[in-house]
Amino acid sequence: MADQFSHGQGSFDFIDRLIDLFHHPVTQKALPKSETEPSLNQQFKTALTALEETIEKQQHEKDGGKQFGWKRTLNFEDEESKKHKEKKIHDQIRMDVESIHQHLHTGISSHDLDQLKGYLAHAAETVSSGEKSHEVLPRCRAAILKRFHHEAGLLALEEMDDYLGKQHEAWPTIVPRDPSLSPDEAEAIVEHNRMRVRKNFLNYNIHQSSFLIVGIVEVWKSDYPEANSNLWKSVVFEAVATALRAKLMHLFTTRIRHDRKSIENKATELIGAKVTELKRTLQGGVTSLNDAHRVVSSSLKILDEVIPNIAWQHLQKVLPETNRFQEGQKRDNNEEG
Repeated sequence: MADQFSHGQGSFDFIDRLIDLFHHPVTQKALPKSETEPSLNQQFKTALTALEETIEKQQHEKDGGKQFGWKRTLNFEDEESKKHKEKKIHDQIRMDVESIHQHLHTGISSHDLDQLKGYLAHAAETVSSGEKSHEVLPRCRAAILKRFHHEAGLLALEEMDDYLGKQHEAWPTIVPRDPSLSPDEAEAIVEHNRMRVRKNFLNYNIHQSSFLIVGIVEVWKSDYPEANSNLWKSVVFEAVATALRAKLMHLFTTRIRHDRKSIENKATELIGAKVTELKRTLQGGVTSLNDAHRVVSSSLKILDEVIPNIAWQHLQKVLPETNRFQEGQKRDNNEEG
């Protein structure tokens, strides 16, 4: 096709030859062709282009300005209304979050919330770009952040309980309204709901935490529960706990960056041994897919689990904050399992 254009031929030059054949030029004397008359190919191209432009213009008028104009305006106004409602809710719940921080004396200000939210957002991007990578550094970094987020969540729940206990308050829970339930049955349901909330909190990923820290639940958009309802209050308390979680996580990442040399030395030793195994497997030929999968799986496990575990064990030795609520941490670990 490129050769046709290199010889000065257009896409439709074959039409000229077909017309000549079917018009029998032998029995009909051909008229002299004017030098200024455009070729059939050029006429076809011009007409086709003009037709396409006309269709495009009419379609634009039809969609944008005439028959469906009011629908587009309505949809636009509806989206704007939803965004306005969503912003109003987010502003309201953030005010409640800041109010609880003050009430519990967490020491986390509005400015601190913005800083911690930005930290979590950056951490979420780091995890997203590295968690599936086969490169050592990005994948290790992502795995360590996920491990620190989980451990910080366990500690944050205990810290939150400590703050609530000092104010003689408890985490809002949904109380069953079934009159047929005995007090013990009702209390068992309340306790189950409380455990479920704590488990859900621990299972939030860093991206979710980066929004929850100011009371935003992304999937709800503008469909939030009624303000001051138990569910609303529960989200507010989760937001406060998320700020405690982010503060601890930031402490962990700062310290591990300071002590990274010792972590890197241990990681290098482990990865070096695994690289040798990988090379040996490749050089020997892959005779068993199961063996190959085992080597790959064990290699990734070093990045995803072993090195983050080494990093966490190091922090437990050098940071008293990691052991401050050790008993509560064990309990929540058991509840999660």
